[in-house]
Amino acid sequence: MKKFPIYFVLLILAVFACVNPIKDFVQVDAQSFLDIEADLNDQPGGSVVKLNMSSKSLQSGVMAPVAKAGVSVTDDQGVKVLFSETTNGNYTCPKDFKGVAGRSYQLNIQTKEGKVYQSSFEKMQDVPDIQQVVSQFEIKDNLVNKIREEQVLIFW
Repeated sequence: MKKFPIYFVLLILAVFACVNPIKDFVQVDAQSFLDIEADLNDQPGGSVVKLNMSSKSLQSGVMAPVAKAGVSVTDDQGVKVLFSETTNGNYTCPKDFKGVAGRSYQLNIQTKEGKVYQSSFEKMQDVPDIQQVVSQFEIKDNLVNKIREEQVLIFW
């Protein structure tokens, strides 16, 4: 019976002995990382690479575009395709280039500072056949706000 009050006191102390929240946090140091978003597809001129540097500040989520980089894609047969910069940080392939399903591609990037980034070869997969398409119409009555919502949902 004497152990119950001791455990109870320890439990109360643990609950109320929380760490004070941090106020006025000041970030001392951080690194910025290259963010690469690449879309290689089988549509003529449809492949795009976007390059951004992550924010060094935890307070800001703004990413800075990476301009004047050398961006290219090399296929498994050694053919190299150069991408051109359209806007800051956005690079597009030539209008006649399109990926081929079953072939492998490697992304190559060289920043204006001279840093080189190279992916491993990745195989472009075929688009799977659509087995089934289901269409469904729903009416939702929101009696609280007196709103009637209608929507069409399509699943495949």
